[in-house]
Parts: sequence; C-alpha cells; structure tokens
Amino acid sequence: MLKSAALALLAFAAPSSASPDSLIAEINSMQDGWVAGRNTFFDKYESDDVSALLGTTLEGHNNSLPTQTWETDSTIPSSFDSRTAFKGCIGPILNQADCGSCWAFGAAEAISDRHCIAGMKGGKGASFLQLAPLDLVACDGGFFSGNNGCQGGQLSTAWGYAKRTGLVTEKCLPYGKSEGGPIPTCAPKDQPCMPPTFVKTPSCKKVCADGSDFLSDKHHVSSVYNVDSSSIEKELMAYGPVEAAFTVYEDFVHYKSGVYKHTTGSALGGHAIKIIGFGTDPKEGKFWLVQNSWTTTWGDGGYFKIGYGECGIEDNVVAGIIDNTSAVTAPTTSVEMIFVGAPESDATPHYEDPNTTGSCQAGEEAVQIQGIKGKMCSPKCSSTGACPTDVPKGVTAKPTCALQGMGGKFCALICSPSTDERSLRAGDAMCGANASCKAISGTGICTYDK
Repeated sequence: MLKSAALALLAFAAPSSASPDSLIAEINSMQDGWVAGRNTFFDKYESDDVSALLGTTLEGHNNSLPTQTWETDSTIPSSFDSRTAFKGCIGPILNQADCGSCWAFGAAEAISDRHCIAGMKGGKGASFLQLAPLDLVACDGGFFSGNNGCQGGQLSTAWGYAKRTGLVTEKCLPYGKSEGGPIPTCAPKDQPCMPPTFVKTPSCKKVCADGSDFLSDKHHVSSVYNVDSSSIEKELMAYGPVEAAFTVYEDFVHYKSGVYKHTTGSALGGHAIKIIGFGTDPKEGKFWLVQNSWTTTWGDGGYFKIGYGECGIEDNVVAGIIDNTSAVTAPTTSVEMIFVGAPESDATPHYEDPNTTGSCQAGEEAVQIQGIKGKMCSPKCSSTGACPTDVPKGVTAKPTCALQGMGGKFCALICSPSTDERSLRAGDAMCGANASCKAISGTGICTYDK
C-alpha cells in the first residue's frame, strides 16, 4: 500500500569563492570525461545568484504519488533518443530566465511532449503544442501546493496541478516579455540577455493573450506517478520524456560537453530538467540525455549528458499518462489486494461478479483492492502483459494489466482515464450491471457493489 512521508530537505554548503576561470581550469585538470568552459548564460552571475535559479525541492519519493515499476528484461537498447523515436513531438530548448521556475519548465515540457506522443500513438500524427510553464509558475500556488513560483516548487505537485486543472498553451499564457509575457527575457537570437535582478513571481491571470477561452485551452494529465529508478529507460521508450531533479554543484554550471560527473565545488541547490533519452559512452559508461531550460547558449546547445547515479538524478523522477495513450500497456499499479474467494472452473466470461456467482472461474481470483469498495474476478496477466478480452454482457470497459499484488500482476477493467467525478460517473456505464467505476491511483476501475 502506498504511504505518504514527510518531505526530505537537502542542506547545501556555502559556495566557494573561486573565480569561474580558475574553477574551469581545475575541473579540466582533474578529469577528461567532460569539458568545462564559459557559458554566457551565467556571465553576470555569482554562485548565490545561481542558487536562486535552482528552485526545486528534492523530495525523492517522499510524496503522495504512487511509484510505478516496469518489469525488467533484456529488451532495453544501449541508447535511446526521444527526438528520433518520437520525431516532431519533442519541444525545443526553452529559457526560464532569472526565475527559479525549473520545476515548472520540466513539467510543462515533458507533458507537452507526452501529449504529442499520445496523439501520435492514437493515430492523430505528430501535432506538438507547447504548454505554458507560466500556468504553473503564476497559478499553482498556495500553502498546500508546495509551489512558490519563481521562488521554487516540487515535481509531484506540479504534475498534480496538471492533472487537477490542466495546463494552457504557451500562446495563451506566454512566459517571456519578448513573446508578450511577464518574465524579462529576449528573442532566441539575442539570448541569454538576463535581467539585472531576480524577478518576482507574476500574478495569475486566467485570460488568454491570444483570445482563446482559458478553460477550453487546458490540457490534462490523466494519472501521475513517481518512476522507479529501475524503470526510467522503459518509461522513456513507452511514453516519452520524464521530469527529473538532481543536486547541482558549482562545476555543473560550466558544463560544455561530455558525460558530466561531479568533480569539484559545493552543492548549490536542486534543479529540475527533462530526461529525453539515454546512451553509453565507451569510456564513461551509461548516461542520461537531458534537456535543460537555460537557453541554447548553455552546455551542449542546451543539452547535457550525465552519468547514471550522479547527483541523485534517478531519485526524483515524475511522469504521467495522457488520456489517449493506448498503444503501450500502462505500468502496473502496486496495490494491496485481499483474496476473498477461491477460483473454480467452468464459469464464463472473465471479470464476472463474485457476489452473484459465488466464485470465479479457473485462472481468476476473487479480489478486493484495499481502500476500494466492491469485489471483482481478476485474471492474471500473461507473461507479455496481455489480458483476456471476453467480458460480461454490456461491459465496454477495457481489460488492462493494471494491478500488482503479492500474487503477481492481475487484469482489471479500466473505465476512466482520470478520477474526476464526471469521468467516473461516465465510466459507470462501461462497467455493466451491478458494477461502478471506482477511483484508484489516477484512473478508474470497475468493481461490483454488494
């Protein structure tokens, strides 16, 4: 069963007083796995200024989200790049400017990509729409949100906001002043052009700059979850980029190329980014391919590679499913299931009501999910994740390998892509007689009521 835990805050040491040039020289003399150099994005910055940009709380999995784990096997390739695999669906390098909004950029960017990928998998083709980081920065606030605009935020609550209220497009709420938004910046050709002082969080204005209806412009995430460190590769290949956060040290600020591994300097803060792929360097080993939000003038054209296990990057990974993603089986949700009846034979079809039949057919278990009202007959998933498709008369809910308990992985009838009341009540009709659509871990599942 999933449990909540208190947030873990990371204490950061005071930055060193070394000049950028001396630090760069020190880094390059200590190793040859990556190259340090001057990044114009930080030309006017002191270490304390950099810390102000690193506004992400490194909460790990100490949040209210479930943790999704893909089954491990030998099908993971040595390299993967979302830009190639999902061509036309991966957004460009953006500019968070002088605002600690990396937490919002990582979320908005990954969700934008995933919406496009979901459409592609659903047969709609690649149609990319950049969703607005400003929707999160300006409007996802308040005591209980854990997010504070330009002063920082959390991955889990950013994605929770996208699930709860959705995100409008960048055209509706532009971020930079060069595009009509509130954050001082300039056109891409003139970047980085940072403002002289750290900016304050802009006010939330629920009016679209392009004249669109604000609520109609919202794009939602149907379920949100942590991604286990062992499952990041499969998650990337199945659904596209994820948001991650890690500890930034002084040396990282000067990254130019190669596979970054922390070499020297103090910790400055937590930074959120978008992981878009992975690969293997013949000398440095496995690395993550990452997209940053510090313009194309920083790093390797705005991107960087970082070694597996470096700076806690695999400990803070969040993702979510988009409503029309159906081409790939969703990762299973770990639940506590109570076995309430023994299986018997000769009962058809699958997913029947154990309250009326008194038992389930061979290969099924009569189960009740902890915290969810009602029972159901649940067949085990096949080794490939397939589920029996013979359902009771009148049922239109989708058989999906969606549950995991002590006895392995089990199939269930998925009746709603989200847990808002309207979707669940619409899902009731998909469940057939004597059953209704119940909320669990961001989706809806059919169970039979007594």
